[in-house]
Amino acid sequence: MKKILVALAVLLSLVSCSSHSLTVALDQAPSAQYAGIYCALANGYYKKAGLDVQVKYVETAKGYQTLQSGEADIINEPLLNAVEFKAKSGMDMVNFLQTSQVSGLTVVTHDKISEFKQLDGKLIGYKEDGYDLMVRAMFAMKGMSVEWVKVKDYHDFVDDKVDAYVSMDYGDLFDIAGAGGKPFYIFSLSRMGFDVPEDGYYTMRKLYEGNSGIYKKFAEATVKGWKWADTSRVQAVNVVTNEIVKQGLTPDEKHENWILTEVLKYQVDPVARVRTFKLFEETEDAANAILIGAKLIESPISVMIKRTTPVGSTFKEANPKDVDAILNNMYESGGGDSTADKK
Repeated sequence: MKKILVALAVLLSLVSCSSHSLTVALDQAPSAQYAGIYCALANGYYKKAGLDVQVKYVETAKGYQTLQSGEADIINEPLLNAVEFKAKSGMDMVNFLQTSQVSGLTVVTHDKISEFKQLDGKLIGYKEDGYDLMVRAMFAMKGMSVEWVKVKDYHDFVDDKVDAYVSMDYGDLFDIAGAGGKPFYIFSLSRMGFDVPEDGYYTMRKLYEGNSGIYKKFAEATVKGWKWADTSRVQAVNVVTNEIVKQGLTPDEKHENWILTEVLKYQVDPVARVRTFKLFEETEDAANAILIGAKLIESPISVMIKRTTPVGSTFKEANPKDVDAILNNMYESGGGDSTADKK
């Protein structure tokens, strides 16, 4: 009997030590944008939660395919893009962790364009990283006609090949500022009323419902990683640069520090003034309102695990004329500087 009990104890110990494998697909280059994941890995938070987490990098917009094919269990996507993709593809994915609460998206213009309405008919440069969707929606809602130019990076803007450039606040904007040259304006989408946050983590609904405990553990460990990054920023940047080197790239420590600072800032809920790491119904409805107003989707759709109110119940379809009236009032009350920062 004693031998049986010992064998049973060993078996239970092996079961408790077993880990669940999760693959996270990221479609952006390694950077402090994902510091929470890197820090959770470096500090063993996933391992302590019984998770074996692997990170893979895929081409831009390929995360959806890896999730659908089963090559990845989790992807990171901007909220607006995820809602649009689900509406058009029907792929039933759900958001189980929302790290961003405020949009860091900007449109950078040369100093001669100090009011957003002056961009009508201009050349807008963008990288194929998915962040242009929100700006396209904004132009569509305002009835502005622009020419979209796909560029390799910010150099085409610096070299005057395009009139404006789409960039995250913590992205190429850092390099544009460092390049010197002519002054420029920064139009912040969040300050212009188009505030749909970016980074959220998604999985297939069937995967989540089949084992929600695993995804909750991943979320908790990732949040723990972000909290450590916030209190240990020097060490966190070092963790990030190590990951960048591991991927065969050359890190810019100053830029990664800037990215970490800005990303942590955008994680703070503007109402609660704390990091909630949740997707709220009103935020999702705001994304739907913009997509419907821009005629990019026909009806509202939800990426939330569960809603207490019907999707779309907290918004009315935005009227482009109303948007123009709000922005015109901004211009009249203070010119371009009311919606843009001059550098």
